[in-house]
Amino acid sequence: MFLKKHFSKSIFLSVLLVFPLIGENGDIKGEPLPTSKDAVNAVSNPIMVSIERKTITGVNKNDTIMIILSSPLYKIAGFDLKIATNNEFFKIIDVLPGEIYDSCQWDFFNAHKLKTTDKENYPRDIWKIVALAEMFSDTVKPLCYGLSYPASLVKLVFTSNLISQIPDTIIPVFFFWEYCSDNTIAGVSGDTLFLSSEVIEFYKPDINIKGNPFPTLKGSPKSCIKAGFKNRPLRLIKFQNGGIIVKNQSRIDSSNSQGE
Repeated sequence: MFLKKHFSKSIFLSVLLVFPLIGENGDIKGEPLPTSKDAVNAVSNPIMVSIERKTITGVNKNDTIMIILSSPLYKIAGFDLKIATNNEFFKIIDVLPGEIYDSCQWDFFNAHKLKTTDKENYPRDIWKIVALAEMFSDTVKPLCYGLSYPASLVKLVFTSNLISQIPDTIIPVFFFWEYCSDNTIAGVSGDTLFLSSEVIEFYKPDINIKGNPFPTLKGSPKSCIKAGFKNRPLRLIKFQNGGIIVKNQSRIDSSNSQGE
């Protein structure tokens, strides 16, 4: 199993380093590449991970947006996500497990905010989120490895304090890559990894990131997959960024018209 091969005994201390893409011998052993029929299905039915797009009307309150998984062909046994925002009026204050974790009764979930203050041209806020169906092969088996319909991986709890003071705008919430292990999904065998095949932009963040190849907003670079590997990670995940649509001005205009 992937976890036994790659985790030390201090798993609770090192679990945030999950999903290394390259083994000691420079290869990833595990499930073979899909057959030609599977490959066709994968192209027409990729793994889709989407950040919700939500409209708010400037009321100062806490709210949530979901990160949704749609995976009609592949079951999953874990994920390692990195989510970022770059707006002083909008902050993610907590990250909660989504429907897949709760319904399938997975084994482990951890989310924490990363330090970015000493990094130039970095987003204001970055969160790293890891979930595993099983911590060890001898633990109680999860009820499922994903759901048959699009369902949430995580819930991002955000605060919109002072949001009413800004004009109508869009606040991007986006996937962020610092390492090859970021924004990856593990197959059920524990040895198969899925990487980004495409990143769909919602609204370009106001940040100048010049990675070579990291950091980046464009997905896993070519260097994350070595041509000589027998069983390479599969580029099957289509990521779709999302965010918050602020409609303060339309709310004000509506209030003014009602008062006339």
